[in-house]
Amino acid sequence: MTPTGFSNQSRGILDSVKEDWEIHYLAHNYHGRKTKRMVLDDGERFDYTIYPGGKQPYARDVFQKVFYDVKPRVLGILLDTFMLYPYFLDLDFTGAKTLFYFPSDGGGFPLDCEKILEKVDVPVAMSKYARDQVADDFGITAEYIPHATDPRLFKPLPENKRMELRRKWGIPEDVFVFGDVARNQPRKNLTATITSFKEFVERNPGEPAVLFLHTDVTDVAAHMDLRRLANDLGVGDKVFFTSMNWYDGLPQSRMNEVYNLMDCRVSSTSGEGWGICTIEAMAAGLPQVITDYTTTKEIVLDHDAGVGVPPACEVVGTWGVKRAFVNDTVFAEKMEEVYFDRSRAKRMGENGRKAVIREYSWKVVGREWQKLLRSLV
Repeated sequence: MTPTGFSNQSRGILDSVKEDWEIHYLAHNYHGRKTKRMVLDDGERFDYTIYPGGKQPYARDVFQKVFYDVKPRVLGILLDTFMLYPYFLDLDFTGAKTLFYFPSDGGGFPLDCEKILEKVDVPVAMSKYARDQVADDFGITAEYIPHATDPRLFKPLPENKRMELRRKWGIPEDVFVFGDVARNQPRKNLTATITSFKEFVERNPGEPAVLFLHTDVTDVAAHMDLRRLANDLGVGDKVFFTSMNWYDGLPQSRMNEVYNLMDCRVSSTSGEGWGICTIEAMAAGLPQVITDYTTTKEIVLDHDAGVGVPPACEVVGTWGVKRAFVNDTVFAEKMEEVYFDRSRAKRMGENGRKAVIREYSWKVVGREWQKLLRSLV
């Protein structure tokens, strides 16, 4: 019920299989009343029963009760494994086939959380990176189903329409727009995006370039005042923010506007379990400049859809998982590769869209979910 990647994929999966299944959805970020149907203001429909989360994180205090009430044939979970460790190990799922759709967004798997995957009937990795990691480290065989998006919704717009959008959003028409769509939280490392952009500006004085960030500068998860950082670095007049908030955001139907305001998507992430914004930007025809870590290779580099920035170092974070951090100068150099070679940038954008249509569209991925769920019963 919030504009997050897990929410995005949950809805996509359920919409792909709802014709064949009676669906009950436990929404841990929703705290209203149980509802059998819901329609948002923008017309997006939820054609299944939605249960509210409880007082504890990730619906821990109501999970077992809802399972007993529903008595499902299949129980599917989409979360990070550490979000349910260790209490999940003591829950009773008798009578149901179970699957856990899981990411790995750093070096190493969260400590002891492989036990979560060992408890369920079918672990499903959202990336080849995660699939191979649990196989190599723990001997766990996981299915692989990638994340997906809708290339009919996210697509390149004609140049005149893009310029019309820039006028609407107050962005100059005669500039090159580097941009990102990301939750303002430490793992996304948006501070490095701004400091790298500052490096680009200093290296290329007079070049008409700006940075556009669709993020909540006052997010409850924020670890830094991004607007103040841009001002302190002397690039505040070149960094644009939208007025979105983390719990609401723009409707899906308008997000293609945001991507079409950009000429290149940049991400200094410290690690991604997938990166919905990556494939949305690819579908919109944008070349990428992104940290070459975790899933970047399989999604972006293997399709020649962008430029990878090698990590400058790794730092061990929570749950014993390593995070990668980029060097500002190197990141700026990779931004220059896209900025000064527009024909290459155009080709990478086209390659990215083709990859989404071929491998990461709901038309393709939805069939994989239908096939997997049928196999369980």
